[in-house]
Amino acid sequence: CGVPAIHPVLSGLSRIVNGEEAVPGSWPWQVSLQDRTGFHFCGGSLISEDWVVTAAHCSVRTSHLVVAGEFNQGSDAEDIQVLKIAKVFKNPRYNPFTNSNDITLLKLATPARFSKTVSAVCLPSANDDFPAGTLCATTGWGLTKHTNANTPDRLQQATLPLLSNTDCKKYWGSKITKSMVCAGASGVSSCMGDSGGPLVCQKDGAWTLVGIVSWGSGTCSTSSPGVYARVTALIPWSRTMALLWVVLGFFLFGSSFGCGVPTIDPVLSGLSRIVNGEDAVPGSWPWQVSLQTSSGFHFCGGSLISADWVVTAAHCGVRKSHLVVAGVSDHGSEEEAVQVLRIAEVFEHPLWDLRTVQNDIALLKLATPVSLSRTVSAVCLPSANASFPAGSLCTTTGWGKTRYNALKTPDKLQQATLPIVSNADCRKYWGSKITDVMICAGASGVSSCMGDSGGPLVCQKDGAWTLVGIVSWGSGRCGPFSPGVYTRVTKFIPWVLEVLEAN
Repeated sequence: CGVPAIHPVLSGLSRIVNGEEAVPGSWPWQVSLQDRTGFHFCGGSLISEDWVVTAAHCSVRTSHLVVAGEFNQGSDAEDIQVLKIAKVFKNPRYNPFTNSNDITLLKLATPARFSKTVSAVCLPSANDDFPAGTLCATTGWGLTKHTNANTPDRLQQATLPLLSNTDCKKYWGSKITKSMVCAGASGVSSCMGDSGGPLVCQKDGAWTLVGIVSWGSGTCSTSSPGVYARVTALIPWSRTMALLWVVLGFFLFGSSFGCGVPTIDPVLSGLSRIVNGEDAVPGSWPWQVSLQTSSGFHFCGGSLISADWVVTAAHCGVRKSHLVVAGVSDHGSEEEAVQVLRIAEVFEHPLWDLRTVQNDIALLKLATPVSLSRTVSAVCLPSANASFPAGSLCTTTGWGKTRYNALKTPDKLQQATLPIVSNADCRKYWGSKITDVMICAGASGVSSCMGDSGGPLVCQKDGAWTLVGIVSWGSGRCGPFSPGVYTRVTKFIPWVLEVLEAN
């Protein structure tokens, strides 16, 4: 995110009130919000393929359209993408009288196709600081002078300094709240800024969304600063909204790492050596975590579903004194950049039953979020109605025993490819123990013996690895003729969302 394929060229602070034309395609997250007639009424920013952020005061409706990849609204020659809106999430704390919490998230009905001229801006983390005086940029098709009759056809840009809220109050008084950030003044103005559009600042070499154009002087006065919705203050709400959609396979945590797509590709040899497992390519299952006691003993696996949350099996009996280790592939190596994380809260499923092994799922809230990286990222969650038919080839990973009579578990992360077995076929092995909250995989000469309790069973859906099962139970002897049994994740999506939303 935040790194345009086409570099913006900013001339600095010289010609701002009049704006200056942007290099076409150099602000690839900028979108135009239009009504059905093609009338442009607000700007917005892509924060992922599926999500746009804009201002609440734009009053976007699902009948409006998002246009990405546009530079010149007067040209028919551009390769634009016209996208429908599936859902509008207006911040419930938005106040039209005070303009506080002026942010709306738009869930697109179909994802934008990322290209040279269409990509996402980075989101800051909630505690990022952008000090007064930082030079930032705002873009849009807003008026270039308040007296102009028309908005410009071509995307305009302006460079402007951030102001402290204290200094901003000298112009605007008590109207300025914590949910706002100001920029401009000192002889420049963001008059040309377009409501709902971005105010971006560079952080670690990437453009990061710091503000959303909210309000300012009606006459584009160059002596009063423009006011923007402060994105860092609104990140917690944005996260919660996106969690409602985490089931659709995207999570929104200020990261360019989408779910279910490892930066390092896994290499699977197929069905040949499963009971014995095979070593995984280090870092190729970036959501796999190791649950360890305070002495460093590995007792269960788990999967990252976001920067803050891990899913595992309830039968692992995780306590807050245990540790989550992310980014590990070889327990015997000191060289790996592992992250050791404390657990803030353990949520076992309320209907978890040790006797029948029903509802074998637990959620772990991390005390501090993981840093997402090449070797640490989240798996996708399926939607509650997703289906993974019998015969689908899926993969389980873990540091479980590679043979049932092995004395110790392997140091290196193991992987095994195994077919999904229908519940009807699975009952031929396990009888009435198999219920609809379970899913089976393996057998037919292969076994997931090496699967590690609490760890993932993942299948590919739409090009991304999706968490279908949680290693639950199976044959004590790793029999290659009886399938392993996993918690069926689709059945627990409503519960997972409920817990994530409430916490």
